[in-house]
Order: sequence, then C-alpha cells, then structure tokens
Amino acid sequence: MTREAAAFADAVRRAMNLEAQHDLPGAFAAYETALALRPGAPEVVLPLAQLAFRLGEYGVSEKLYAHLLAQGPVEPGVICGYAAALREQKRFDAAIDLLKPVIAQNPAIPQLWRALGEVMAAQLDGANALIFYDEALRLAPDDPSTRMLRACQLLDNGQQEDGLKELEAVIGRFDDPDDDASAAIAHAHALLRAGRLEDGWRAYEARYRYGATQEVH
Repeated sequence: MTREAAAFADAVRRAMNLEAQHDLPGAFAAYETALALRPGAPEVVLPLAQLAFRLGEYGVSEKLYAHLLAQGPVEPGVICGYAAALREQKRFDAAIDLLKPVIAQNPAIPQLWRALGEVMAAQLDGANALIFYDEALRLAPDDPSTRMLRACQLLDNGQQEDGLKELEAVIGRFDDPDDDASAAIAHAHALLRAGRLEDGWRAYEARYRYGATQEVH
C-alpha cells in the first residue's frame, strides 16, 4: 500500500469512527481530508453528502449528490438524498422534476415514492403526500419509516384517530432504538394534542422505555 493510499484509508476509518461517536463535524472534516487525497471517490462523496444533510448544509449536500448522479449509474439512495437536499431548500419543483422520470423508469422502488411523498408533505400538499406514501407501502408494507411518515401526515390532515393508530402500530418495529424512541414520543405527543391527557403521560413511559432524551413540552 502506498503512503497516499494508507493516508486515505486512515482518513476514512477516522471519519467512520467519529461518525459512530456522533461527532458529525469531526467526521465531516475527516471525510474531506480523504476526498482531498482521492478526489471524486464515491465511497467518500456519498457519506459526505449524507453528513452534510444531517448537519443542515443542504446546498453542500445537493452539490455532492449532483456529482454522484453525474457519475452514474443512478442509485435510488442517491436520487432520494438529492431530492431531500432540494426539498430542504424549498426547491420543490426541482425535487419533483428529479424524482418523476426516475419513478417512471423504476416504478417498483418504494423509496422513490416515499421521497416524492415527503416533497409533497413539505409543500403542504397533504392529500398527494398520502397517495405517494400509500404507493410506497403497497410496494413495501413492512417499512416502518414510511408508515410513520404516513401516520404523521394523517395527523397533519386532521385524521387524528387514524394517525394515532398508525403511530401506535409502528412502535417497536424499527431496528434502530432511536427511531423507536421517536415513534413512541410522537405517539404520546399526538395523544396530548388530541386532548387525551391521561394517555399522554405515555410520553414519559416511552422516553424511559426506549432511552429517548426528548422532554415532553
């Protein structure tokens, strides 16, 4: 292994370790070091794009996803990440224009339909958001992430009971305990907003059961 290759591998390893420790700025800097050693390396550009998104650097994330898209072939995760970066910048038309032709060519990929639903939800088109979430769930009925998005959209649309049932059903179905904690807290908060105050105390139960750190407000 050359010195440059060793330095590249060390930077990537350091970035992954820092990300695992939730030091996102440190991980981002380490990935940038790796990218400087091997410009355009997809194994670095993708996690860098994802990290930029998590850090709220949506413009940076967009550019990195655009670079990946230009390299091809088109991966669903890249398209969805790109669309999310556009969505967070409120560039809804651009996100829709990105997703629609890819969906037309790949109608059986549920992540694409979910991404389109999220764009619709972000621009407050709740009716169409549900249509696209439903299609994603038709293709992948057991996906808890899409089901939680659908539940939250039902609540936003004023369909309280349906939304509460969906949220309750999704608790315990995530692989990541943090995602389960979020679902449990969202369910309890929805109960409180619906005026079911006694049931709303489940927020605290969920917080301790799933190790969540969010307070109830």
